[in-house]
Amino acid sequence: MQPDYQEVAEQLFHIAEKTRYVSRRTIEGRLNSVVLSVVQAIDSGAASDAARQIGKEGTRQLQAFLVGPPELWVVHMRVHNLSSKGLPFRIGNVQLSLADEPCLDEMQRPGHAVITTMKHTDHEKEMIKVKLREWIDCEFGGRTVAAVEVNALDQAAAKRGALDTLRETLDVLNYCRSVLPYPVRSWVYGDADPMPRRAASLLYRGSQEDPQGFSMPFENIGTLGKMDLEVLADDDAGRASVTQILAIAGRSSRSEVEEKVVTAARVAGAALTRHRRDHAFLLNVIALESLMLGEQRNEIPGPLQYRLGLRCAHLLADKVDERRRIVSRVRAIYDRRSAIVHQGKSDVTESEVDAAEWLVHRCLQRILARPEIVAGKSEALRQWFEDLILA
Repeated sequence: MQPDYQEVAEQLFHIAEKTRYVSRRTIEGRLNSVVLSVVQAIDSGAASDAARQIGKEGTRQLQAFLVGPPELWVVHMRVHNLSSKGLPFRIGNVQLSLADEPCLDEMQRPGHAVITTMKHTDHEKEMIKVKLREWIDCEFGGRTVAAVEVNALDQAAAKRGALDTLRETLDVLNYCRSVLPYPVRSWVYGDADPMPRRAASLLYRGSQEDPQGFSMPFENIGTLGKMDLEVLADDDAGRASVTQILAIAGRSSRSEVEEKVVTAARVAGAALTRHRRDHAFLLNVIALESLMLGEQRNEIPGPLQYRLGLRCAHLLADKVDERRRIVSRVRAIYDRRSAIVHQGKSDVTESEVDAAEWLVHRCLQRILARPEIVAGKSEALRQWFEDLILA
């Protein structure tokens, strides 16, 4: 491969990763077609200048394809552990529904329209429609499903974008459910998420030769029941932060601070479905950092741990003793984070996970209580933190 061709290929891959509208496979396929057209031109006796022009034109068309307007795709996927209560429920580009007969009919309708345009006999078209409905009924019938609207240039990119969008939406829903009064472990899952399961153990006390007793404990890993979205829809005063987060998450355009709020809720929600405590702990620390920090390292002086501790302390407490306790809690959390990330430790206690969850939830609540800050830029949030510390 010539260096200039390699450079073009890398530039095109970079465009694809930036936009997320097109898959790498599509770029490779189209780029290979350009190369093949050049090779065929050379094999047919074309002059080098003519072959080079064919390559340039093919590359230009590919670049135009990449920056062109994407198409709308609607991707249907199953959602697990979601109660039918409160459905249908829409948040942003995600519609959650029960796949009953009217829903299945609606899922089938676009397929019928496409089949009608096919170059087959009427009998063949009817057979294809029957097969489509049988498949839809088998895979989705009676289940809770999501219809996700995404923009993409090819099927693979559409599916990837829909999976990402659905996962983010379910993570936000899980976080919102966790902060409501009397929460139960009722998380929702997508097909690609770690599913709940039952873990069993067999324990013998004593040696193999002289056993003193045995036990057969088991525990449910993950959810205990199905999530009821009617609970989230109740907008009484105790659910103010949930109502705000759902409203922000459903917007197509968000302020910089709103984006931080949704990111923190999403990552904290993802932590709830992780079966390993060290994974859940790290995700909560990431959620806290994304909400309370977020500046480039060279923008604000001082260690991250020190800055995070000060901001949490002044945001959550008024008295000096209370602030000291919060700074100490943040320091302990960061020490555990460093042990996991830099030393490969995995011994995280339940109380450490709870402490990180508590900080994320309390900081989100305090920030959401200031709508003028939430609607603004990250710089305004940084300045607000500075004012709190200097006051």
